[in-house]
Amino acid sequence: RKISEKYVFFSQPGSMETDWVDRGKVKSIYYRTGAVEQLSTSPQEMRTVKDWRSVELTREPSETESMIKLEDIDVRFESQTRQHYRSAQALERSAEIMILKQAASLNADIVLINSVNHIRAYGDPPAIAIKATAFRKR
Repeated sequence: RKISEKYVFFSQPGSMETDWVDRGKVKSIYYRTGAVEQLSTSPQEMRTVKDWRSVELTREPSETESMIKLEDIDVRFESQTRQHYRSAQALERSAEIMILKQAASLNADIVLINSVNHIRAYGDPPAIAIKATAFRKR
């Protein structure tokens, strides 16, 4: 029925109900007229990203000794809410969530926090800079 940049919209033979599928999963389209359209040479595998809530956070280097180092992660988070202005822990937790989401995109299992630096300059909103390292189990 229709091909967009992301999806292929189609209907089953004998049905007027329209369904869709990710375009990256489609190799070829067979039309009712008998024509065949090749979209790609092979269907693409969709990359699965780990849920960030399943990534662990640690401050103990001994917990990552037998793991594979993936990447260093540097995050700077500036206060955006009144709660961040009042509570350094709330500011730190928001930055940790950013780190966990980046680690999940790397399919990491655990993140080691290397350093935490709270920044409170006069006239500027409070900020935090965290340096961490993402690891995966062997």
